[in-house]
Amino acid sequence: MGRRQRLLTAYKHSAVKTVVLTAMLLALTQWLLHSQPKKAAPPTPPTPPEHNSHFIVVTTQRSGSRWMVDELRRARCIDCGGEYFNAKDFWTRPKMRTAVDGFLTLAPGKNVTVVGKAFEDMRDVWARKEKGTSPKRRQGFKWMLNQPFDIGAEEAFDLWLLPVLKQRRAKLIFLVRRHLLRLLVSKVTNADSKGTKKHVPHAHTTEEASSVAKKVELPRRRGLLRALDRENRTMTTLKALFETCQKAGIPSKFLVYEDLDRDNAQFNDIRSWLVDGDSCAQDFDKPSKDVKIHSHPDLREYVANWERVKNTLRGTAYQHLLCDDLRDAPESDVGRGRACD
Repeated sequence: MGRRQRLLTAYKHSAVKTVVLTAMLLALTQWLLHSQPKKAAPPTPPTPPEHNSHFIVVTTQRSGSRWMVDELRRARCIDCGGEYFNAKDFWTRPKMRTAVDGFLTLAPGKNVTVVGKAFEDMRDVWARKEKGTSPKRRQGFKWMLNQPFDIGAEEAFDLWLLPVLKQRRAKLIFLVRRHLLRLLVSKVTNADSKGTKKHVPHAHTTEEASSVAKKVELPRRRGLLRALDRENRTMTTLKALFETCQKAGIPSKFLVYEDLDRDNAQFNDIRSWLVDGDSCAQDFDKPSKDVKIHSHPDLREYVANWERVKNTLRGTAYQHLLCDDLRDAPESDVGRGRACD
């Protein structure tokens, strides 16, 4: 065999070895790739909800809700409407659910489905906003316990409201007025002037307040006790609804008008809670404007038949209401309060 033939044979053997080794390396690489555990794909970040966490104020008439709402609205990023369920003849359960669910999904540029004029007007305001704006803004409305009918709110909590609140990440504020006798004075004063030119449901100046705060006559004897029983049941109902929401995991606050009136600094915490701690809660663009109508500490200044009221309440569960300062007699102490002159 010549030299050239030997080189050719050696080259062929080398080429075969190279091909074999290459094939073996490729097979080994494939085995290694397939035998290694696959890394899990990074989790997809949750899509943030397109709506804000809006809120509802659940309360009763003459509880100081207008003043409380105005204080909350002083922050640029918080707004709250009025009594959206006050049209009794219009509302049905399906309409109420549609209205509340749509309201709680309000978002800039979004045309949500709602019913009822007040809800539709608010929907239009939000729909006109540019999409992506106002991410911190919170919107609320007031729901009176007796609207749109006597047990309308209670029935909603029992039948359909809790799942809607939870799904839409809503927040609730329950507001009560502890001094039931002052509450009655406010209700009688408001009722006496309703429908007249002198009717001023909410005063904005001291002059307005003085013109409205005249002496009124409260119900007599059993009528007074029945009226106080009714208001006390209402306060108990609001407390029970609050506890129901707490158990359901719905963010809620139970507020007492007298406590807020005594310590206005509480509003800072409430505003911050509504906007999840955002600094916009301290960015004010509205002044406080409501003026208390019955501001005198002595309730006798507003009750024409005070002696009769005093004699009726002495020795009853409501005798503590004859005191002007109820810090020593909160709602849990009804029936144990001291009698005052």
